[in-house]
Amino acid sequence: MEKWAEIMRVNLTLFKSDNVLLNSFNVFILTLLGCMLGSHARMSGIDLSVLWPVNILVAALFYRYHYLNTPWYCCVAYNAMIA
Repeated sequence: MEKWAEIMRVNLTLFKSDNVLLNSFNVFILTLLGCMLGSHARMSGIDLSVLWPVNILVAALFYRYHYLNTPWYCCVAYNAMIA
């Protein structure tokens, strides 16, 4: 049974401290999705700022994964916000 459990285990890690390309891609996509969520909330009549949901998301990412709190990932998140 243990062997079968090892085969079926899936590694769903979004961020790894030694993989800049994967981290940049995931920060960009999550920031872009947060911006889209904020813009759709704004269009539907909910009085939220366009960038509030993404600010919470990016702040939580940088707090949880301390190695993402660098100028490089801040620039990646900024580029996703203006894309």
